[in-house]
Amino acid sequence: MLQPDESGSMRLARVANRLGIDAHPNDRVWRAETTRLRHADPAEDADLALKRGDYRLVGLWGDGDYYPGVQWQSERYDWNALLRLCGTWKFEDTSDAIESDAQWRYIFYARKYAEEYNTCLINGLDRLGKLPPPDSTSASE
Repeated sequence: MLQPDESGSMRLARVANRLGIDAHPNDRVWRAETTRLRHADPAEDADLALKRGDYRLVGLWGDGDYYPGVQWQSERYDWNALLRLCGTWKFEDTSDAIESDAQWRYIFYARKYAEEYNTCLINGLDRLGKLPPPDSTSASE
């Protein structure tokens, strides 16, 4: 695994990644997942999940749990009730401590996938009448 140079720069690791050289032991996994995510259809995946009754939101790890496409819409639904209804799952190795360009690209496409997936899932739950109503206590504050 490539480490930062004396100045703390990861420039060598980034160059190695761009040349297809693994700078981190997980680079191959991250590249494979990036390829899979680039060719995935999150809208279709969300539709299939709804048909199976799988309402889990897709998240990423980082400074805290992050669910692209659905957070901060308190005028539309109660966020805590939504989490209880749906449950969650998160992409592995999505961190705010990025170790290589391969991981950065993986996180970029994981966030992009999660945003579209979650948006489609929420819209589907809304069509089914299953979205929890907005939290009336936050609206009155």
